[in-house]
Amino acid sequence: MKTRYLTIAILLSLVISCGKNNANIVNLKLVKALPIEYSEPVEPSGLTSFNGEFYTISDDHNNLIFKMEILEEKVILHSDVQFTAPPLKNIRNLDFEGITCDPNGNFYLCSEGANQILYVSHDGSEVRWIFESLKPHGDGKGFFQIHNAGLEGIASIGPNQFILSIERQPRGIIRLNLNGGSTKVELFNLNETKWKLPEERFPDFTGLCFEDNNVYVLERGASIISKLAFKNDHLELSPRWSYSHIENSDEWRYADTLFTSGEGLYMDTKFIYIILDNNGEYRFSNPNDNRPLLFIMERP
Repeated sequence: MKTRYLTIAILLSLVISCGKNNANIVNLKLVKALPIEYSEPVEPSGLTSFNGEFYTISDDHNNLIFKMEILEEKVILHSDVQFTAPPLKNIRNLDFEGITCDPNGNFYLCSEGANQILYVSHDGSEVRWIFESLKPHGDGKGFFQIHNAGLEGIASIGPNQFILSIERQPRGIIRLNLNGGSTKVELFNLNETKWKLPEERFPDFTGLCFEDNNVYVLERGASIISKLAFKNDHLELSPRWSYSHIENSDEWRYADTLFTSGEGLYMDTKFIYIILDNNGEYRFSNPNDNRPLLFIMERP
């Protein structure tokens, strides 16, 4: 779903309102903004790293994990792990949106089309669905009611333990524990937001990152990175950093900005990385450039 009527004034309003809502939010400093290239059109959706290598997926490719070659002026995607997911009844498009990995480099992909998690070994030799669809678990709490607004991000936080994000309408967080004989699925509705969003946007979540025992999430519509803190039976969302001034600048913003925003998140001790899925849209400053972007920013 795409529309083309977000104006510069609305974008500036979003940047200003974010600053007014929370003076403690730090504006990130851009180190590099690198265009992403592949041999055919690609819509990168998630981001993870293992042994110094970066990986992403595309919601247009149901059988491929890409390795990212980060160069001085651009990022080149290479077909790295090819796989075939076990077929699911009545599911044609798996629409992989999030990717994470465990300490052994094995991958876990979240499928928005199936609302399930796919395990892919590091070399692609073993592929399996590790749990049933999460949709029945969320139906009773109002989740997964909108097409193309389901599972969006995933982070491995321990053996057989995951945090997942539900995109929007309403947005939410899932804590999934598959250890032992009893599976535990916890859902948290975090649809309320303090940000003044343009009328066409909804509060939403996309990419997740687990780093130094902390979980961070992208609030895509506000261009904010927030920290998740689990407090017994509830979940707190604390905004930390903003990249709105970068993403919505004339130099880097896309002509259509409704869903052409940050979708993949990774961070280390020095840098924060955000991958942008531009849905094939061209940049406002260059109508001949419709490549996705990787933002590399200093970590405060």
